[in-house]
Amino acid sequence: HSNNIQQQIQFNSNQQSLNLINENNFEILLNRKHIDISECDSTLIIINNFVENIERAMKDVSDKMMEECQLKNIRVVPQLLYNIPLNSIEQTNTDSSESFRMLKGAMKVSILAMHLSLKTDYEYTLVLICANKPTITLLNDICQELTITLNKQNNSSNQIDSTIQQSIPIIYQIETHVIDACLTIKSSLLPQHTIRIMLTSPVFCSDNFLNFDEKVTELNSDPTDMLDKNKCLEAAAEIRTYISYNGLFNFSLNLSNKNNT
Repeated sequence: HSNNIQQQIQFNSNQQSLNLINENNFEILLNRKHIDISECDSTLIIINNFVENIERAMKDVSDKMMEECQLKNIRVVPQLLYNIPLNSIEQTNTDSSESFRMLKGAMKVSILAMHLSLKTDYEYTLVLICANKPTITLLNDICQELTITLNKQNNSSNQIDSTIQQSIPIIYQIETHVIDACLTIKSSLLPQHTIRIMLTSPVFCSDNFLNFDEKVTELNSDPTDMLDKNKCLEAAAEIRTYISYNGLFNFSLNLSNKNNT
């Protein structure tokens, strides 16, 4: 009987050791698989720099468009209900220069925001938040100004950094896609990758995109060349998805407050 007990104890000990080995092997296998499918660090660095360059350029484009609206005295504050904040920034002061700012903020969404980049991912998305309903004219203006600004930034960085890697000129290819209500940007550093910029506005979805309110839409008439509403709603949905994923219900990526780096 004593021998049976000892054998059972030994069996249990061996089984525990075997389970531990199997768990360790599974963890090693899982880590290897993660490395195999995840984007490599060097590419992620280039992608992050690419996105940061776009964000800086969008800040400059936003400022330039705001200055042009100020010169023409064209305010772009939409009609919202119940003092709903625009992109978490209250627009109560109508004399503020911010009342002339059309491009309010840029937000990373989807895999770009969630840091879930795989080697099979070749498209990353930003959502550009506009004060009023975005139009084809606005889309074309952004494309034109962004092309100028990105190339200007590129030339400046080449002059500052004379290293061989940084001195290689970066060629940006920026295109408008009216049907999809977006811009796409490609860089010669990553010719297979694309940054997509979707356009939307709080006037489509009030209360920071959390609740749809048709009355807000009724207060703001549709421009004759307005971009496809469904595509703009898809962009707003991307923001909702990211907010839900992170459990965030207040966000503020305001271009006017974004530091120039």
